[in-house]
Amino acid sequence: MYRFALFVDGSNLFGALKAMNLEVHDYERFYSYLYREAQVGWHKVTGQETKTAVQLRRIYWYVVGSIDEWDLSLPQSQSALRSAFERDRSIHDYWMQSTGRANPELGGATLEEKSWIACFSDFRSWYDAKRATLANMRRFYQGVRSSTDLIDVVEAGHWKVDFIRKSVSEKGLDTSLAVDMVALQDSYDVAVIVSGDADSIPSIRCPVGRVRPLRRGPAAPPCPLWGGLRWPRANGARALVARRRPARRRSDVGRPSGHPG
Repeated sequence: MYRFALFVDGSNLFGALKAMNLEVHDYERFYSYLYREAQVGWHKVTGQETKTAVQLRRIYWYVVGSIDEWDLSLPQSQSALRSAFERDRSIHDYWMQSTGRANPELGGATLEEKSWIACFSDFRSWYDAKRATLANMRRFYQGVRSSTDLIDVVEAGHWKVDFIRKSVSEKGLDTSLAVDMVALQDSYDVAVIVSGDADSIPSIRCPVGRVRPLRRGPAAPPCPLWGGLRWPRANGARALVARRRPARRRSDVGRPSGHPG
C-alpha cells in the first residue's frame, strides 16, 4: 500500500479560490476530492497497469498564523514609523498634497505635522483591520481542527508589515512546508504539493532529492512527488466541493466567510 500525504500552501490556495470567486464550505471533502484526482494522475505518471492500494494518511495545510506586532501607543513605535514616513518621499509627498488640498490654509511645519497624523491614523486603521482578519482566520482554523482529524493546520507563515505601503509580505510558509516534507518522509510514500506558486519550487529541491523514489518494478520511473492537479472541467464535479461566492454587499465587508481569504 502506498501512503499519500498532501502538503498545501494555504495562502496560495486561498488566493486561487478568491480569483475564481469560489467559496469552500467543507474542506475535508474538498481535499478528499483533490486526493482522488491525485491518485488518477499518479497512476498515469507511474505507468501502472493495475490499480495499486493507496491510503491518504494526512493533509498538512500551511497557513499564516502571526503578524508583526506593533504597539502603536508607544512613543518608540510612533518615532520609528515617522522616520519611515519621512524617508519615503513618494508617500510623504502624497500625504502632504492630500492634506494640503483639504486644508489650504496650512503650510510649513503645521502642514507636515497634520500630514503625518493623517498618515498614521490611516495606517492604524489598516493595521487594526489586518490583525482582526488574522484573528478571524485563526478562529476558522481552530474550527477546522476540531471538525476533523485528517487535516493538520500548520500556522507556519508570518505577515511582515510594510507600514508605509500598507502591505504585508508572507514569510516562512513555503520553507516550513519543505522542511516538514523531509522530517515526515518516513510517514508517507507519495507527497502531493498543492500550490501554484513557482517561487516555492527551489524550497522543495531538498525533499525531492531525499524522498525515496517509488517504483512499481525495475522499469517504472521514480516518482516521489506528483504535481499538476487541475480544477475539474465539469461543473458538476466543481459543485461537489465549492460554489460561486455571491457578490458581497458593502455591509458584508470584513465578515468571515466560508474561508478567510
